[in-house]
Amino acid sequence: MQDPILTELHLAGGAAKLQQRPASLWAVHLKRTFAATPAELWPWITQPDRLVLWSPVVPDRPLDTPGTAHAREDDGAPVVACDVVQVQEHRLLRHRWGRDTLSWGLTAADGGTELSLEDEVDTVNGGAAVGAGWDVCLATLACLLRGDDVRRVVGDDAMSYGWEQLRDVYLASWEQPPTD
Repeated sequence: MQDPILTELHLAGGAAKLQQRPASLWAVHLKRTFAATPAELWPWITQPDRLVLWSPVVPDRPLDTPGTAHAREDDGAPVVACDVVQVQEHRLLRHRWGRDTLSWGLTAADGGTELSLEDEVDTVNGGAAVGAGWDVCLATLACLLRGDDVRRVVGDDAMSYGWEQLRDVYLASWEQPPTD
Protein backbone atom coordinates (compact mmCIF):
# COMPACT_ATOMS: atom_id res chain seq x y z
CA MET A 1 0.00 0.00 0.00
CA GLN A 2 1.40 3.39 -0.99
CA ASP A 3 2.16 6.04 1.60
CA PRO A 4 -0.83 8.47 1.74
CA ILE A 5 1.50 11.49 1.74
CA LEU A 6 3.08 10.34 -1.54
CA THR A 7 -0.39 9.77 -3.00
CA GLU A 8 -1.44 13.29 -1.96
CA LEU A 9 1.77 14.78 -3.41
CA HIS A 10 1.08 13.01 -6.69
CA LEU A 11 -2.41 14.59 -6.78
CA ALA A 12 -1.59 18.14 -5.65
CA GLY A 13 2.17 18.71 -5.54
CA GLY A 14 4.08 20.83 -8.02
CA ALA A 15 1.41 23.50 -8.50
CA ALA A 16 3.07 26.44 -6.73
CA LYS A 17 3.33 29.73 -8.62
CA LEU A 18 6.09 32.33 -8.33
CA GLN A 19 5.60 36.09 -8.53
CA GLN A 20 8.26 38.78 -8.44
CA ARG A 21 7.72 41.53 -5.87
CA PRO A 22 9.29 44.93 -5.30
CA ALA A 23 12.57 45.17 -3.38
CA SER A 24 13.95 41.98 -5.00
CA LEU A 25 11.48 39.73 -3.18
CA TRP A 26 9.59 36.77 -4.59
CA ALA A 27 6.27 35.31 -3.49
CA VAL A 28 5.51 31.61 -3.71
CA HIS A 29 1.76 30.91 -3.96
CA LEU A 30 0.18 27.55 -3.13
CA LYS A 31 -3.52 26.65 -3.03
CA ARG A 32 -5.22 23.56 -1.70
CA THR A 33 -8.84 22.69 -0.98
CA PHE A 34 -9.52 20.72 2.20
CA ALA A 35 -12.72 18.93 3.24
CA ALA A 36 -13.13 21.09 6.35
CA THR A 37 -14.81 24.38 7.19
CA PRO A 38 -12.67 27.47 7.76
CA ALA A 39 -13.41 27.15 11.51
CA GLU A 40 -12.22 23.51 11.46
CA LEU A 41 -9.07 24.34 9.47
CA TRP A 42 -8.15 27.45 11.50
CA PRO A 43 -6.62 25.60 14.51
CA TRP A 44 -4.42 23.59 12.13
CA ILE A 45 -2.63 26.82 11.09
CA THR A 46 -2.68 28.63 14.46
CA GLN A 47 -2.37 26.13 17.32
CA PRO A 48 1.05 24.71 18.30
CA ASP A 49 -0.40 21.29 19.22
CA ARG A 50 -1.75 20.94 15.66
CA LEU A 51 1.15 22.61 13.82
CA VAL A 52 3.64 20.19 15.38
CA LEU A 53 1.83 17.38 13.53
CA TRP A 54 2.52 18.73 10.02
CA SER A 55 4.33 22.10 9.83
CA PRO A 56 7.95 23.23 10.14
CA VAL A 57 6.62 26.33 11.97
CA VAL A 58 5.99 25.26 15.58
CA PRO A 59 5.44 28.38 17.71
CA ASP A 60 5.67 28.83 21.47
CA ARG A 61 2.12 30.22 21.55
CA PRO A 62 -1.03 30.15 19.41
CA LEU A 63 -0.76 32.34 16.31
CA ASP A 64 -4.29 33.70 16.76
CA THR A 65 -3.43 37.21 18.03
CA PRO A 66 -0.91 39.79 16.82
CA GLY A 67 2.38 39.98 18.67
CA THR A 68 5.68 38.30 19.28
CA ALA A 69 6.06 34.56 18.95
CA HIS A 70 9.05 32.27 18.57
CA ALA A 71 9.18 29.06 16.59
CA ARG A 72 11.44 26.12 16.09
CA GLU A 73 11.19 23.13 13.82
CA ASP A 74 12.20 20.62 16.51
CA ASP A 75 13.18 20.75 20.18
CA GLY A 76 16.91 21.10 19.47
CA ALA A 77 16.56 23.50 16.53
CA PRO A 78 17.37 27.21 16.77
CA VAL A 79 14.58 29.59 17.72
CA VAL A 80 13.23 31.68 14.82
CA ALA A 81 11.12 34.86 15.03
CA CYS A 82 7.50 34.10 14.20
CA ASP A 83 5.79 37.42 14.87
CA VAL A 84 2.08 37.60 14.05
CA VAL A 85 1.27 40.82 12.16
CA GLN A 86 -2.36 40.32 11.08
CA VAL A 87 -5.25 38.07 12.10
CA GLN A 88 -8.82 37.82 10.85
CA GLU A 89 -10.15 34.75 12.63
CA HIS A 90 -11.03 31.85 10.31
CA ARG A 91 -10.01 33.99 7.29
CA LEU A 92 -6.45 35.35 7.38
CA LEU A 93 -3.20 34.83 9.27
CA ARG A 94 -0.06 36.77 8.39
CA HIS A 95 3.18 36.18 10.28
CA ARG A 96 6.91 36.31 9.89
CA TRP A 97 9.03 33.20 9.99
CA GLY A 98 12.65 34.25 10.10
CA ARG A 99 13.16 36.42 7.00
CA ASP A 100 10.02 35.09 5.27
CA THR A 101 6.53 36.52 5.61
CA LEU A 102 3.71 33.98 5.35
CA SER A 103 0.08 34.77 4.57
CA TRP A 104 -2.56 32.08 5.07
CA GLY A 105 -5.99 32.74 3.57
CA LEU A 106 -9.03 30.55 4.22
CA THR A 107 -12.06 30.81 1.94
CA ALA A 108 -15.18 28.65 2.09
CA ALA A 109 -15.45 26.58 -1.10
CA ASP A 110 -17.64 23.77 -2.42
CA GLY A 111 -17.07 20.83 -0.12
CA GLY A 112 -14.68 22.59 2.22
CA THR A 113 -12.13 25.37 2.42
CA GLU A 114 -9.58 26.70 -0.02
CA LEU A 115 -6.32 27.42 1.75
CA SER A 116 -4.12 29.95 -0.01
CA LEU A 117 -0.54 30.20 1.23
CA GLU A 118 1.87 32.92 0.16
CA ASP A 119 5.48 32.77 1.35
CA GLU A 120 7.68 35.78 0.55
CA VAL A 121 11.31 34.81 0.00
CA ASP A 122 14.57 36.48 -1.10
CA THR A 123 15.50 34.36 -4.14
CA VAL A 124 14.05 32.13 -6.84
CA ASN A 125 16.11 29.23 -5.48
CA GLY A 126 14.70 29.88 -2.03
CA GLY A 127 11.21 30.01 -3.52
CA ALA A 128 11.66 26.64 -5.19
CA ALA A 129 12.90 25.14 -1.92
CA VAL A 130 10.01 26.50 0.17
CA GLY A 131 7.48 25.63 -2.55
CA ALA A 132 8.65 22.02 -2.47
CA GLY A 133 8.71 22.01 1.33
CA TRP A 134 5.20 23.40 1.64
CA ASP A 135 3.98 20.86 -0.93
CA VAL A 136 5.16 18.06 1.37
CA CYS A 137 3.76 19.75 4.48
CA LEU A 138 0.37 20.50 2.93
CA ALA A 139 0.14 16.90 1.70
CA THR A 140 0.73 15.80 5.29
CA LEU A 141 -1.99 18.18 6.49
CA ALA A 142 -4.44 16.82 3.92
CA CYS A 143 -3.76 13.28 5.15
CA LEU A 144 -4.25 14.27 8.79
CA LEU A 145 -7.55 15.99 8.01
CA ARG A 146 -8.74 12.80 6.29
CA GLY A 147 -7.81 10.81 9.38
CA ASP A 148 -4.78 9.04 7.90
CA ASP A 149 -2.17 7.87 10.38
CA VAL A 150 0.87 9.82 9.15
CA ARG A 151 3.83 11.46 10.80
CA ARG A 152 5.19 14.94 10.30
CA VAL A 153 7.67 15.26 7.42
CA VAL A 154 10.14 18.15 7.75
CA GLY A 155 13.86 18.74 7.28
CA ASP A 156 15.87 15.85 5.87
CA ASP A 157 12.84 13.52 6.08
CA ALA A 158 11.35 15.44 3.15
CA MET A 159 14.06 14.01 0.85
CA SER A 160 12.36 10.60 0.87
CA TYR A 161 9.11 12.27 -0.25
CA GLY A 162 10.60 13.79 -3.38
CA TRP A 163 11.50 17.24 -2.06
CA GLU A 164 14.56 17.55 -4.33
CA GLN A 165 12.61 16.53 -7.41
CA LEU A 166 9.80 19.00 -6.60
CA ARG A 167 12.35 21.78 -6.05
CA ASP A 168 13.99 20.98 -9.40
CA VAL A 169 10.61 20.95 -11.18
CA TYR A 170 9.91 24.42 -9.80
CA LEU A 171 13.35 25.71 -10.78
CA ALA A 172 12.97 24.32 -14.30
CA SER A 173 9.49 25.78 -14.71
CA TRP A 174 10.67 29.11 -13.32
CA GLU A 175 13.71 28.97 -15.67
CA GLN A 176 16.33 28.98 -12.96
CA PRO A 177 18.99 26.25 -12.69
CA PRO A 178 19.33 24.59 -9.25
CA THR A 179 22.22 25.64 -7.05
CA ASP A 180 23.35 23.42 -4.22
